[in-house]
Amino acid sequence: MKTIGMIGTHGKTSILYILEHILFYGERNVASLGDLGLRMNKNKLPNDIAWMEAIEEMKKNDVEFLLVEIHDNTMFFDMAFDCVILSAMDKSKNKDVLEGYKRLICNAKSVLLNADSKGSLELIKGISNLYVITYGLNSKSTVTASTIYVSEGRIEYNYYLQRGVLSAGSKEIMIQEMPIVCNLLGYQNIYNTIAVITTALLFDINIEESVKALTCIEPIQNRLELRKYKDITFVFDMAKDNRSIKMLFETFQYIYYEHLHIVISMENLEGILSGALEEFLEDFSYIRNSNIYAVGKRKKILDNAKKDILVDALVRNHIDFQYYSDVKQFIGKDALRNGEDSLIVCIGFHHRLF
Repeated sequence: MKTIGMIGTHGKTSILYILEHILFYGERNVASLGDLGLRMNKNKLPNDIAWMEAIEEMKKNDVEFLLVEIHDNTMFFDMAFDCVILSAMDKSKNKDVLEGYKRLICNAKSVLLNADSKGSLELIKGISNLYVITYGLNSKSTVTASTIYVSEGRIEYNYYLQRGVLSAGSKEIMIQEMPIVCNLLGYQNIYNTIAVITTALLFDINIEESVKALTCIEPIQNRLELRKYKDITFVFDMAKDNRSIKMLFETFQYIYYEHLHIVISMENLEGILSGALEEFLEDFSYIRNSNIYAVGKRKKILDNAKKDILVDALVRNHIDFQYYSDVKQFIGKDALRNGEDSLIVCIGFHHRLF
């Protein structure tokens, strides 16, 4: 069984999801463990299943690939993975987790690293005898992308392996270039798909197979998920932190709309957006001209100081907003009546709204 671990502060879930899709598309038995749960060939296993039971289940099903998304799971820090993918890193990880990540990297047979992330480069400093393959949009990376085109719900670019590398089976993979088309939203998915295609190559999955799989991938639910209803475009994102919200706002420039409506879950964001609202207003001035809707039960909002901060921030910055106690109330009253060419962005909701 081949083992692939995802570490970093951003991009782990998307990389795991895209790689799982490519492997499953190629009819390979794949198990995954991460924010999307414990899954076997994309089917979610019961939440209460013990890890050792899951391992036995994998053996019964002849699992060929195990994909693991690693946050602060100490049980995986000393595991020897066939490949570790180090995505973007910031300073949010504590010292113990960083040390655990370093042990993972030292024990891995190969490391695929985001070379555009200073934090990722910093993490491997001082570690010797590593087989590292770098990816990114800089010209020095082993793997990069060119001729990039990002549009509404779609990314296109040329994948370019600039130098030959060795596969997990020690076969030489030659320099190659291939056009990529993928129905995912957001510039960051260029990085994610480059990492996944390269990982697939390392395990002898040819690039043509990955290209075909990417043409039919669906977005992760509530993670930059774009949906159409008549002439209205919806984007759903659970927005775990400021960086994910910033990526969401950056994505708007690739979507056509006449009217922008931003719907915020007061109960789930827990002050994440409010703490950086001034920064977002400076970077994305169009927020002031959008329609803002705050959704959540008033009693819960008032009972939790963190959840009350957002209202204060909106008022302090002279931003008008409408309040709804329930998201269904918003959908029933306004969401589907906003007229054609509206973009409705739902931030912080952890379930599908309709």
